Amino acid sequence: MSDKIVWSGITSSYHHKWNKTPNPPDTEAGLRKVWFLDAQWSTCPIEVENQVKDLWRLLSLGNDHYMIKTSLEDLTEYEEDDVEVEAWDDAQSKWSTKRLRTNAILQWLREQAPDIKDDEQIVIHWWW
Repeated sequence: MSDKIVWSGITSSYHHKWNKTPNPPDTEAGLRKVWFLDAQWSTCPIEVENQVKDLWRLLSLGNDHYMIKTSLEDLTEYEEDDVEVEAWDDAQSKWSTKRLRTNAILQWLREQAPDIKDDEQIVIHWWW
């Protein structure tokens, strides 16, 4: 068994790394509970999975990067900002752009976790 590590007291926060100043009281804890949305191979509705796939294209995520950290606030902003994303158009057999929708994701998260707060972190997982 190795000796117990004595922590330096310096954290990975922006304040410690760049400003060399103490952490303000609202600094995120390094270990915390977050919500986890497993958008594939789970009980997640396909309407939610389809919108998660659109987020993957918007954020240029791929098979090697299959988790995002977000919040209800962030997901709402995508809708309000009229963000566009590429999507495959089956009828025309080509890629086109469409308005990114997150309403199904938001609705399902709120239905499944009514106590989730708008600013709480959510990790969304999807693997293609």
